Amino acid sequence: MVAIFMRMYKGYTVRDVMDEYAITFSSLLEEGFRQEARENLMKAHLAMAPEMKGEDWKNVVRDLKNASLSPDDILNTKSTPGAEEQLKEALK
Repeated sequence: MVAIFMRMYKGYTVRDVMDEYAITFSSLLEEGFRQEARENLMKAHLAMAPEMKGEDWKNVVRDLKNASLSPDDILNTKSTPGAEEQLKEALK
């Protein structure tokens, strides 16, 4: 696991990994696997692009655009209609 972790996070040395808290190590490793899976899925979609029909291709492009946004950039995301009212109702 340490070798996999160091391949994902190249800035870490073996000493850094051994000094890391177990929860941090596990969380970073899990997120690294998640990012790899997303990347592999996107590569698979792009490899299938020549056989895709118009709507499928539009969905892939939309997903690529969404993936390029920073996850903490909530100001650029479009909310669904009525989402504000649903949130207000849930917080009552």
